Formats: sequence, C-alpha cells, structure tokens
Amino acid sequence: MSIATSPAESEKYQAPAQTFEGLATASSAERADMVLRLIMAHPRGRLELPAREGVGAVLDGVDLSRSSLEARRGDAVAPAPWWNPERRGAMLRRADLRGVGLSLANLEAADLAEADLGQSLFRGANLQGARLEEANLQGADLAGADLRSAVLGGANLTGAMFEDANLETASLRFVNGSGAVFEAANLRGADLWGARLEGAVLARADLQKAILAEADLRGADLTGADLQGAALGQADLRHARFQGADLRGAFLGRTNFEGAVLKDAKLQGTVLSDCNLTHIHISGAAIEKAQFRQAQLGGAIGEELAGEYEDARRGYLVLERHFHDLGDSDAVSWAYRKRRRMQKLAARQRGRAARARHDWRAAASGYAKYVSDQLTEWMSDYGESVPRVLGCMLGVYLLFLLLYGLTGSVVHVVNTPEGVIRVPTRSPADLAVFAMFSMITSAQPPVGLLPANEFARLLTGVQALLGTVLTGMLGFVLGNRMKR
Repeated sequence: MSIATSPAESEKYQAPAQTFEGLATASSAERADMVLRLIMAHPRGRLELPAREGVGAVLDGVDLSRSSLEARRGDAVAPAPWWNPERRGAMLRRADLRGVGLSLANLEAADLAEADLGQSLFRGANLQGARLEEANLQGADLAGADLRSAVLGGANLTGAMFEDANLETASLRFVNGSGAVFEAANLRGADLWGARLEGAVLARADLQKAILAEADLRGADLTGADLQGAALGQADLRHARFQGADLRGAFLGRTNFEGAVLKDAKLQGTVLSDCNLTHIHISGAAIEKAQFRQAQLGGAIGEELAGEYEDARRGYLVLERHFHDLGDSDAVSWAYRKRRRMQKLAARQRGRAARARHDWRAAASGYAKYVSDQLTEWMSDYGESVPRVLGCMLGVYLLFLLLYGLTGSVVHVVNTPEGVIRVPTRSPADLAVFAMFSMITSAQPPVGLLPANEFARLLTGVQALLGTVLTGMLGFVLGNRMKR
C-alpha cells in the first residue's frame, strides 16, 4: 500500500485510511513494519496516527524495543528517522497517537518526548526506560505497564490510569497528575518532586523511598500506601487520605497535613514538629515516639469537626497517651477532657439513633449517659477544673441561702427570763452563717440558729449532702492537679 506524502501536504499530514484497516488485521511483526514505514514516509519523520471518527489505530503487541530495532538496522551507517542514536531506542518524539491501542506493546527505551498520547491504551506495555517528558497522557490507560526508570518530567497525566503499573525509580518531576489513578502501583524510589497529584488515587501504592518533596497531593487517596523512607518535605497533603498508610521513617519537614485523614496510620518515630497538623484525623493511629505538640492540632481533631464522636474519642485517647509519654501534663489534661466530651456526645448520638429506631431502652441508656457526663463537665470539667468545683460550691451555698430566706426556715434562739424564745430571722448575716454551717457540717451552728421546722431540716440535710460531695470532689481535683 502507498503511504507517501508530498512536501506540500507536510503541515496537514494524515496517514491513509487503509492504514487503519491494515493495522487492525496485521500481526505484531507486520504492525512494526508498517509503523516504521509510516515514520519514513512522514515529511518530518514522525508517527501520526490519531484516532479517526472515534476509532483508534491498533498497535497492540507492536515491538519497537531497542533489541528489535537494532536487529532491523543491522550494520547500517545512515541514520533512520525512526532511530534515536543517543538513546538507542525508537524515535517517536512528538508523535500523535491519540486514542491508539498499544496494549502489550514493547517500547523499551523509546523517545516519546512531547508525544500526544491522550486516551491511548498502554495496558501491559513495556515502556521501561522510555522518555516521555512533556508528553500528553491525559486519560491514557497504562494499567499494568512497565515504566521502570522511565522519564516523564512535566508530562500531562491528568486522569490517566496507572493501576498496578511498575514505575520503580521513574522520574515524574513536575508532572500534572490531577485525578490520575496509581492504585497498587510500584513507585518505589520514584522521583515525584513538585508533582501535581491533586485528587489522585495512590491507594496501596508502594512509595518506599519515593521523593514527593513540594508535591501537591491535596485530597489524594493514599489509603494503605507504603511511604516508608519517603521524602515529603514541604508537600501539600491537605485533606489527603492516609488511612492505614505506613509513614515510618518518612521525612516530613514543613509538610502540610491540614485536615488529612491519618486514621490507623503508622507514624512511629516520625518528626512532625514543624508540620501543619490542624484538624487531622488521627483515631487508631500509631504515634509512639512521634514528635509534635498540642498547639499544632488547631484546637480540635478532624473527627470531632466531622461529628464522628466515637472516632474522635479514640483519637483523643491516642493523643492523651502520646502526651503522657512526652510528660506534657497540660496537653494530657486537654486530651483527656476532649475525650470525655466526645464520649458524652457519642452517648447522645447513640441515644438519638436508638430513638429513631424506637429502641427506647437503648435510647434511655444513651441519654442517661449523656446527662451524667454533662453534669460532671459542668461541675468539675471531668475532674480537671478547681474553679468549676469552687463555683459549684458557691452556687449551692447561695441557692440554699436564698431558700432559707424565702421560706423562713431559720430561727434565732434567744434566752430570756421568761424562757427560750424562737424568733424567725431573715437577717442576711444570720442566713449566711446558717448556710455556711449547713454546708460544711451537719452539727447545729454555735450561734443560736436552728432550723424552723421539718422542711428546714430537710433543706439542711440536702445542703450538707451536696456540700460533702463537692468537698470530696474538690479534694480529688486538687490531688489530681498536684499529681500532674
């Protein structure tokens, strides 16, 4: 078949329509021959086979590897347009292969720099050592492809599929991989410095010792990824998901983790002291010997802000133990109080859920736990606040002082020549003294003040009980604070 093109047509070159038909029925070896002839026939020595009317050229299984092309060249001295003598591989620079099928193709060491490979299929293809700098791979499917040591610097990988691909030691500096899928891919030792991977999927990817410095991974999914020894200095990981990921030994200098999900992640021994950890999700994470401070957390963890109160309780428990190991008593107190609040809110959440399904017993249990915890919070901030206990004691004192005055429950006993006279009193001084003694002791005050009737005795008994409870609570809180 004739595929020659005149120089006048060089700017608008198109491969003959019959070429697509021939490629579809040809064997792998025949396809390789046809591709090389197309390159030689092109006025600029390029391969241009963009899809026509939605139908892409079929180059599945084509072998354009270094060894195959060297065998074709033999002892030829003159350069062939399809051969790159410097790289010793196929010359496919600036090729237009949009929508082309290249599954299982062998393009080892090929030069595909600046090529347009949008929407192409490279499933299982061999691109080991290939050069793909500035190439357009938008929407391309490279699932299972071998890209070991390939160079993709500055390439457009938007929405591309690299599931199960092997990119070990590949160079992907400054690529645009927004929305790309690298699920279960091998990126061990890969260089992704400055890569744009916003919203990319790297779940279960092997990123051991990979370079991700200054990379943009906002909202990326790294669930279960292995990042041991990876370099993530100054990377933007805001709202990225690292659930179950392994970050042990990773370099995390000035990394932005704001809102990131680190649930069940392995962070043992990591240095996070200069990272942004605002509102991270951390329930179930292993953070033994990790280095970070309470102030870095922004006042609350992500689970709390998301209303996931049971997970938040677990998260604050992790932090409580961490700060205890660091000997930071103030941070321990903060994490403990936060944990108890989350426990309270989780109980209310359970109560509401039980009420919605008409499980009244479970609802009552949840609400009872919520009320109990709320009272404990008001009275002592879960045993951490001396001022709150003192405030409660003062409140009880003033309440009963007012009750004694309003109900006329206090009488002043006066000894006269005619005998003992019981005179009701509403004197602020008498009421204050009576309320004070009733608060701290069940004995009668030694100043001639007595309960006026049985109701008054009931009030003094209740006040004495509350006073005893609050005094004991005050001692507990003071002892707790002194211990810390």
